[in-house]
Amino acid sequence: MKSNSQLVAALASLTAGLDDPTVDLHQRLAELVAALTESIDSLVSVALTVVVDHRPFSVAVPVRKGVEAITSVSIPLRRQSGPDTESRLVLLAGTPGAFVDLVADVSLAMNSDPATIDVDTQLPPAVPFENDPGVAMQRDLEDRSAIDQALGVLLARGATMQAASTHLSQRAEGDNVSMADAARAVLDDAVEVLRPDI
Repeated sequence: MKSNSQLVAALASLTAGLDDPTVDLHQRLAELVAALTESIDSLVSVALTVVVDHRPFSVAVPVRKGVEAITSVSIPLRRQSGPDTESRLVLLAGTPGAFVDLVADVSLAMNSDPATIDVDTQLPPAVPFENDPGVAMQRDLEDRSAIDQALGVLLARGATMQAASTHLSQRAEGDNVSMADAARAVLDDAVEVLRPDI
Protein backbone atom coordinates (compact mmCIF):
# COMPACT_ATOMS: atom_id res chain seq x y z
CA MET A 1 0.00 0.00 0.00
CA LYS A 2 1.27 3.43 -0.86
CA SER A 3 1.42 5.83 2.07
CA ASN A 4 -1.52 8.22 1.82
CA SER A 5 -2.52 10.73 4.47
CA GLN A 6 -5.65 11.47 2.41
CA LEU A 7 -6.80 7.93 3.09
CA VAL A 8 -6.59 8.31 6.85
CA ALA A 9 -8.24 11.75 6.63
CA ALA A 10 -11.07 10.37 4.46
CA LEU A 11 -11.65 7.52 6.89
CA ALA A 12 -11.69 9.93 9.84
CA SER A 13 -14.14 12.17 7.96
CA LEU A 14 -16.43 9.24 7.24
CA THR A 15 -16.32 8.11 10.87
CA ALA A 16 -17.04 11.64 12.12
CA GLY A 17 -19.99 11.80 9.72
CA LEU A 18 -21.67 8.91 11.49
CA ASP A 19 -22.67 11.32 14.28
CA ASP A 20 -24.24 13.92 12.00
CA PRO A 21 -27.49 13.02 10.24
CA THR A 22 -27.03 15.98 7.86
CA VAL A 23 -23.76 14.60 6.48
CA ASP A 24 -23.96 12.95 3.07
CA LEU A 25 -22.33 9.60 3.84
CA HIS A 26 -22.39 8.65 0.16
CA GLN A 27 -20.15 11.65 -0.59
CA ARG A 28 -17.80 10.80 2.28
CA LEU A 29 -17.70 7.18 1.12
CA ALA A 30 -16.90 8.31 -2.45
CA GLU A 31 -13.98 10.36 -1.11
CA LEU A 32 -12.75 7.36 0.86
CA VAL A 33 -13.06 5.05 -2.16
CA ALA A 34 -11.01 7.52 -4.24
CA ALA A 35 -8.29 7.60 -1.58
CA LEU A 36 -8.36 3.81 -1.21
CA THR A 37 -8.13 3.26 -4.96
CA GLU A 38 -5.09 5.50 -5.10
CA SER A 39 -3.46 3.73 -2.12
CA ILE A 40 -4.29 0.08 -2.77
CA ASP A 41 -3.59 -1.08 -6.32
CA SER A 42 -5.54 -4.33 -6.07
CA LEU A 43 -8.66 -2.98 -4.30
CA VAL A 44 -11.70 -4.96 -5.46
CA SER A 45 -14.58 -3.43 -3.49
CA VAL A 46 -15.55 -1.26 -0.54
CA ALA A 47 -18.65 -1.88 1.56
CA LEU A 48 -19.98 0.35 4.31
CA THR A 49 -22.54 -0.84 6.84
CA VAL A 50 -24.00 1.76 9.16
CA VAL A 51 -26.30 0.77 12.01
CA VAL A 52 -29.08 3.27 12.71
CA ASP A 53 -31.67 2.47 15.37
CA HIS A 54 -30.35 -1.11 15.49
CA ARG A 55 -30.95 -1.54 11.76
CA PRO A 56 -28.05 -2.04 9.38
CA PHE A 57 -27.88 -0.04 6.17
CA SER A 58 -25.25 -1.08 3.66
CA VAL A 59 -23.79 0.26 0.47
CA ALA A 60 -21.18 -1.54 -1.61
CA VAL A 61 -18.93 0.07 -4.18
CA PRO A 62 -17.28 -2.27 -6.69
CA VAL A 63 -13.87 -0.94 -7.71
CA ARG A 64 -12.40 -3.58 -10.03
CA LYS A 65 -14.38 -6.18 -11.91
CA GLY A 66 -12.92 -9.51 -12.90
CA VAL A 67 -10.41 -9.54 -10.01
CA GLU A 68 -10.82 -12.25 -7.40
CA ALA A 69 -10.83 -11.04 -3.80
CA ILE A 70 -8.25 -13.02 -1.85
CA THR A 71 -7.82 -10.77 1.17
CA SER A 72 -10.15 -8.62 3.24
CA VAL A 73 -10.17 -6.20 6.13
CA SER A 74 -13.11 -5.20 8.31
CA ILE A 75 -12.70 -1.95 10.23
CA PRO A 76 -15.15 -1.10 13.02
CA LEU A 77 -16.44 2.47 12.83
CA ARG A 78 -17.21 3.96 16.21
CA ARG A 79 -19.31 7.03 16.70
CA GLN A 80 -17.69 9.77 18.72
CA SER A 81 -20.88 10.22 20.71
CA GLY A 82 -23.27 7.62 21.95
CA PRO A 83 -22.78 3.88 22.32
CA ASP A 84 -20.58 1.83 20.07
CA THR A 85 -22.33 0.56 16.98
CA GLU A 86 -21.82 -2.33 14.67
CA SER A 87 -20.99 0.02 11.80
CA ARG A 88 -18.14 -1.39 9.71
CA LEU A 89 -16.12 -0.74 6.63
CA VAL A 90 -15.19 -3.88 4.69
CA LEU A 91 -12.52 -3.80 1.99
CA LEU A 92 -11.63 -6.60 -0.41
CA ALA A 93 -8.42 -6.79 -2.46
CA GLY A 94 -6.82 -9.16 -4.93
CA THR A 95 -3.25 -9.15 -3.57
CA PRO A 96 -2.13 -10.95 -0.40
CA GLY A 97 -1.03 -8.53 2.30
CA ALA A 98 -2.68 -5.54 0.62
CA PHE A 99 -4.04 -4.29 3.94
CA VAL A 100 -1.03 -4.74 6.25
CA ASP A 101 0.00 -1.08 6.14
CA LEU A 102 -3.61 0.07 6.24
CA VAL A 103 -4.27 -1.81 9.50
CA ALA A 104 -1.21 -0.21 11.10
CA ASP A 105 -2.08 3.28 9.83
CA VAL A 106 -5.73 3.07 10.85
CA SER A 107 -4.89 1.69 14.29
CA LEU A 108 -2.48 4.54 14.89
CA ALA A 109 -4.65 7.30 13.41
CA MET A 110 -7.86 6.20 15.13
CA ASN A 111 -6.10 5.26 18.37
CA SER A 112 -7.66 1.81 18.25
CA ASP A 113 -6.50 -1.68 19.07
CA PRO A 114 -5.33 -3.51 15.89
CA ALA A 115 -7.05 -6.64 17.26
CA THR A 116 -10.44 -4.99 16.61
CA ILE A 117 -9.67 -4.91 12.89
CA ASP A 118 -10.51 -8.23 11.28
CA VAL A 119 -8.27 -9.37 8.46
CA ASP A 120 -9.45 -12.07 6.04
CA THR A 121 -12.67 -12.89 7.93
CA GLN A 122 -14.95 -11.21 5.40
CA LEU A 123 -14.01 -13.23 2.35
CA PRO A 124 -16.85 -15.02 0.65
CA PRO A 125 -16.65 -18.78 1.09
CA ALA A 126 -14.75 -20.51 -1.65
CA VAL A 127 -16.98 -22.14 -4.23
CA PRO A 128 -16.15 -25.83 -4.36
CA PHE A 129 -14.67 -26.85 -7.66
CA GLU A 130 -17.33 -29.56 -7.92
CA ASN A 131 -19.79 -26.83 -8.88
CA ASP A 132 -17.61 -25.65 -11.75
CA PRO A 133 -19.16 -26.79 -15.05
CA GLY A 134 -15.69 -27.43 -16.50
CA VAL A 135 -14.79 -29.73 -13.62
CA ALA A 136 -18.14 -31.53 -13.89
CA MET A 137 -17.58 -32.01 -17.63
CA GLN A 138 -14.08 -33.39 -17.00
CA ARG A 139 -15.46 -35.80 -14.39
CA ASP A 140 -18.16 -36.95 -16.83
CA LEU A 141 -15.53 -37.58 -19.49
CA GLU A 142 -13.39 -39.58 -17.04
CA ASP A 143 -16.44 -41.61 -15.96
CA ARG A 144 -17.39 -42.30 -19.59
CA SER A 145 -13.80 -43.29 -20.37
CA ALA A 146 -13.70 -45.73 -17.42
CA ILE A 147 -16.98 -47.33 -18.54
CA ASP A 148 -15.74 -47.65 -22.14
CA GLN A 149 -12.43 -49.19 -21.00
CA ALA A 150 -14.22 -51.65 -18.71
CA LEU A 151 -16.53 -52.65 -21.54
CA GLY A 152 -13.43 -53.18 -23.69
CA VAL A 153 -11.89 -55.45 -21.03
CA LEU A 154 -15.08 -57.50 -20.80
CA LEU A 155 -15.36 -57.70 -24.60
CA ALA A 156 -11.74 -58.87 -24.76
CA ARG A 157 -12.66 -61.68 -22.35
CA GLY A 158 -15.31 -62.86 -24.82
CA ALA A 159 -18.47 -61.14 -23.54
CA THR A 160 -20.94 -59.62 -25.94
CA MET A 161 -21.68 -55.89 -25.68
CA GLN A 162 -25.06 -56.68 -24.08
CA ALA A 163 -23.50 -59.09 -21.58
CA ALA A 164 -20.71 -56.62 -20.73
CA SER A 165 -23.23 -53.81 -20.11
CA THR A 166 -25.37 -56.12 -17.98
CA HIS A 167 -22.31 -57.18 -15.98
CA LEU A 168 -21.38 -53.55 -15.22
CA SER A 169 -24.96 -52.70 -14.23
CA GLN A 170 -25.22 -55.71 -11.93
CA ARG A 171 -21.85 -54.97 -10.35
CA ALA A 172 -22.85 -51.36 -9.73
CA GLU A 173 -26.13 -52.47 -8.10
CA GLY A 174 -24.46 -55.25 -6.11
CA ASP A 175 -21.71 -52.99 -4.78
CA ASN A 176 -24.14 -50.05 -4.40
CA VAL A 177 -21.85 -47.78 -6.43
CA SER A 178 -22.13 -45.78 -9.63
CA MET A 179 -21.65 -47.37 -13.02
CA ALA A 180 -18.33 -45.51 -13.36
CA ASP A 181 -17.08 -46.85 -10.01
CA ALA A 182 -18.11 -50.38 -11.03
CA ALA A 183 -16.16 -49.89 -14.27
CA ARG A 184 -13.11 -48.75 -12.31
CA ALA A 185 -13.39 -51.89 -10.16
CA VAL A 186 -13.40 -54.02 -13.32
CA LEU A 187 -10.30 -52.17 -14.53
CA ASP A 188 -8.59 -52.63 -11.15
CA ASP A 189 -9.37 -56.37 -11.30
CA ALA A 190 -7.87 -56.55 -14.81
CA VAL A 191 -4.68 -54.83 -13.62
CA GLU A 192 -4.39 -57.25 -10.68
CA VAL A 193 -4.67 -60.22 -13.07
CA LEU A 194 -2.01 -58.81 -15.41
CA ARG A 195 0.40 -57.62 -12.68
CA PRO A 196 3.35 -60.04 -12.31
CA ASP A 197 4.17 -61.32 -8.86
CA ILE A 198 7.08 -59.49 -7.30
